[in-house]
Amino acid sequence: MMKKAIFIIIICMGLSTAAFAQKKGYDIKVQFETGTSLDGTTCYLTGFYGDEVNILDSVRIKKGIARFKKSALLPDGYYEIGIKGYSKTTLSCIVVEKNRKFLISNDTIINSIENQIYRNFLLYKSTISNSSDEMNTYVNALQSTSPNSLVCKYIGLENFGLDSCDSSETRYLRQPEFNQLISTKLMSGDIAAIDQTLNRFGGASEISQYYLGKMMKYYNMDNNAPYDEVLVHLYDNYYVPNNLHLFSETYERTLRKAVERKRRVLIGTEIPALEAPNAEGKRESTKDLQRKFTVIWFWDSDCEDCQVETPELHKFYVENSETYDFDVFAYCLNDDVERWKKFTQEWGLTWTNTCSGTGDSNYDFIDYFNLVTTPGCVLIDENNKIIMRQFTLEQLENFFQNNYQNRE
Repeated sequence: MMKKAIFIIIICMGLSTAAFAQKKGYDIKVQFETGTSLDGTTCYLTGFYGDEVNILDSVRIKKGIARFKKSALLPDGYYEIGIKGYSKTTLSCIVVEKNRKFLISNDTIINSIENQIYRNFLLYKSTISNSSDEMNTYVNALQSTSPNSLVCKYIGLENFGLDSCDSSETRYLRQPEFNQLISTKLMSGDIAAIDQTLNRFGGASEISQYYLGKMMKYYNMDNNAPYDEVLVHLYDNYYVPNNLHLFSETYERTLRKAVERKRRVLIGTEIPALEAPNAEGKRESTKDLQRKFTVIWFWDSDCEDCQVETPELHKFYVENSETYDFDVFAYCLNDDVERWKKFTQEWGLTWTNTCSGTGDSNYDFIDYFNLVTTPGCVLIDENNKIIMRQFTLEQLENFFQNNYQNRE
């Protein structure tokens, strides 16, 4: 282990003092073993940026050599060389930073110190468990001798994970393992984990802006109440304060409207009382229901799911409304009054029944609650504050059971 560490230090000293000027073009050769019969096969150079995977160059193997040579800029980053494109056969993983002209031959890299270091790391990694004491010692030796080199930053990421990253290093965007690790945190729906990650890299950094663009679309979903809170949080705390404009003008307007629509139905938000006429034309209101909780049930008499779930909810209501001190305000979105009456009578619905076909409601429920599918449901307390949205009957029952136990 001591010999290995000394070798690492020597080779990293060469890396840290190397004065290669970054050139625009690149010339990378891959020499294959004699007798592999790969001549004529297409070889690909694949690059990464966030969750994007791009084939940047392709060549035919001639006389056992694949030579990637262009005058175009090859940005610093992690690349893979393989046959039949990415996700097929990866032949070599490389890190481009100091030198863009080198030869890969088996486990030897000629004219690229950083890639010899990376190749040695991969070989050592294949013989020892990741993040073991020996591996940690190995990686720490690398990082202590050349902490600012890209290859050592990438190796640290692969061994120690996201928390070891240099927060000022934007070139992690070109490392696929970084994308996997950071996406796991940012797409988790956990606001605390998201804040910790974005604040680590800075809300206005290239990394944060890239993933904010992804998250603003990912969390902009309908009928997913937990995601509504995340979207509004990201918009209010990162998107607006940093004056970001990551989308087209059309999508920016759509996003702004979506955020405002979701903001008004966040958990804990007080909503206006709902009013709508019943079968006799009398106006019913949620403010008249004298219960601790009210389930607002939006359904459509033509909706097959509604025809299954409405009787199931009513059965639960009949059996448990007194125990759990809740009521139901049902509003049918279909204007076919006769069909609505037929079902309410057939199912014996004894809760508060209202319908859009019997007269106007006091505001547009469909727009306000962003009802894109039916049935839709909202649970509110006696102060008209939202407790849950778009829940299953099982989730409703679990809530009441837990609440009832807490009251006991």
